[in-house]
Amino acid sequence: MMKFNKAFKRVNYLLSAAVTIGCLSACNGKTGVDNDADAVQIHYSGKADMYAASEFFSNRISIVTQSTPNAIVGQISRAVEVDSLLIVNDDRNQVMAFDMRNGTNVFAIHNVGQGPGEYNSLYDIAVDADRKELLLLADKKILIYDLAGVFTGREIPLDEYCNEIVVKDDKIYLAKETFANNTLAETQIAVLDYPSGRAVASYLQPLEEYAPYCTTQGRSLNLIESNGKKQILFTRKFDSRIYSLGEADAEPAYCIDWGETAFKPEENTTYDCAELAKLTLIKQLVYRVVNVQAGDSTICFSTNIPHIFIADRNALELKLYTGIVDDVLGVPLSEMVPISGSKGKVLFSLPYHLLAKYDSMMPEDEARRQLVESMDDDSNPLYIIYTLK
Repeated sequence: MMKFNKAFKRVNYLLSAAVTIGCLSACNGKTGVDNDADAVQIHYSGKADMYAASEFFSNRISIVTQSTPNAIVGQISRAVEVDSLLIVNDDRNQVMAFDMRNGTNVFAIHNVGQGPGEYNSLYDIAVDADRKELLLLADKKILIYDLAGVFTGREIPLDEYCNEIVVKDDKIYLAKETFANNTLAETQIAVLDYPSGRAVASYLQPLEEYAPYCTTQGRSLNLIESNGKKQILFTRKFDSRIYSLGEADAEPAYCIDWGETAFKPEENTTYDCAELAKLTLIKQLVYRVVNVQAGDSTICFSTNIPHIFIADRNALELKLYTGIVDDVLGVPLSEMVPISGSKGKVLFSLPYHLLAKYDSMMPEDEARRQLVESMDDDSNPLYIIYTLK
């Protein structure tokens, strides 16, 4: 069980508070992030026009997945890659695995119920590549499946609700629900030993909750690999830092100076979710970073406002790109999802209706036309995988 000694929790709570308070003014002040020790400081410089994907990405792979009644994918929230399998978790409470070489559906998990290996709500997935195991974070437990999609009979019960999971170096990292039952959580990150499930640490004090229960599409917890190093990155609402997580603490890895683009919540104010979404979209203000991925020389992510943000890790300059155009099909890419644990890979989804729309606007591309003619409204999207430079 995920039990924490009260004194141990209190010490980590205070240490996390020190990290948070020490970085608030540095990352959120109008003058930037000058005092944030050891963190890479990135300056947002505004919007850029449409660019070819090859400007930032390489190693393009396209996957036409099998579209059978048991293998229809919804909107993807998490993607992982292991042993030539692309495994995705979507908004339909299910997990799908496809062979990346030919798009064949290898397995589907949609085990809603109360029995062994079953769940009511599926929040996230992770893979332990060394043990060849798939972990499903569901309800208040972690279910362990093999890479054939079969439940192993093992599960790890949890004492509190968590909504994201990654696995690194025999440790499970969990992002907790920040606000539940009208109560602010003491900490945001829990670390468990794997496979025992023994609690190792709980840390990172939440910030003041200005928008309880408000979420945006995308993941805050991501396992990345760049420059030969694996790293767990974590983001949260109303915070301009991107944290690097260790077994016992969180350290700011990047601090973003958003300037006037940062949404600055008013003190002692609680925002309605619809109000917050409308306000930040109209004024193009950022309050949350999600779906972080890093290459050897660039870092990219999404936010609560549309489009993709890309930063040069050498120039330390961040821009919003209103369109990244696929080099082969000549259509704008959307719905970027980092492939967790990969070396800079990101997944883009191109549904049939978008491909058909662009084909009608630009009918001269024979390859795109043939692709559209091979799909219909019941087809899974075309998935395009790029590697960030």
